[in-house]
Amino acid sequence: MTLNKPVIFVATAAFLWGLIGLFGTLLGRAGITSLEIVAIRAVFSGVFLTLYWMVRDRSVLKIRPNDLKYFAGTGLLSFLVFNYFFFTTMQLTSIAVSVTLLYTCPIFVVLLSRLFFKEPLTRSKGLALLLTLLGCALVTGLIGQPLDSVPLKGILTGLLSGLTFALYSIFSKMALARSSSATVTTYTFIVASVGILFLVPPTFFVKLFQTPSLLISGMSLSLISTVVPFLLYTRAVQSIEAGRAALITTLEPVVAALLGYLVFNEPMGALKITGILLVAAGVLIVQRPSSASLSEA
Repeated sequence: MTLNKPVIFVATAAFLWGLIGLFGTLLGRAGITSLEIVAIRAVFSGVFLTLYWMVRDRSVLKIRPNDLKYFAGTGLLSFLVFNYFFFTTMQLTSIAVSVTLLYTCPIFVVLLSRLFFKEPLTRSKGLALLLTLLGCALVTGLIGQPLDSVPLKGILTGLLSGLTFALYSIFSKMALARSSSATVTTYTFIVASVGILFLVPPTFFVKLFQTPSLLISGMSLSLISTVVPFLLYTRAVQSIEAGRAALITTLEPVVAALLGYLVFNEPMGALKITGILLVAAGVLIVQRPSSASLSEA
């Protein structure tokens, strides 16, 4: 089976997103709050992309004022709000629960893509959804853990993180009908940067630049785990259904689990290995040519 270029782009993006835990842990151990980590991701990424395109191709920065509504969707409703709900869920529950609830995202993308773009709900997508969700639950350790201690608020914010994460696929696909993938990604972070500065004072970045180790971690988080994967993912959505792309990103928690095992010596038991195999199977299934629609079955 030959993987096509958009699938490789999305899989690579998922791998790089899976490294967020590494850089986020380094920043968190240094006393940086979750909201400040979001600010680092947004502002550094926005500044880097703006400077890059000013030097290389200024046409990327040219947009029609009417297009700002799409970037408000990708930058504010998706990136900022998703991060807020995700980190809130992590504080209310656990990493396992928050990551698993976040990866309800493909369900929302498939359903929203059906609603807005008339993308078919095929048997392969349905099977891939089941495999990837079960795989994520196994990888994160959610299956086998008691859930009676999980607060309802944590479940709700977790589901909202999945929904708002899904909105990036929807709004970016709308924006791509009028702008390039580079423009969409760049303005996503420009708008997100403006929004986050209402919540995190600019003086925070002065402190950040005074601490080289924090600055390096922050730059790595922005470039390696934010700018590059978002560019790859947005480029891929031009050539692949949003629902299929979202399903492939479920590789991210698998990468996070492997990183925890290799770097932080977290246990890797039979359930996690089974989950990794299920997610891999789901990704391989969904990248194949579309099969019959479930509505026609």
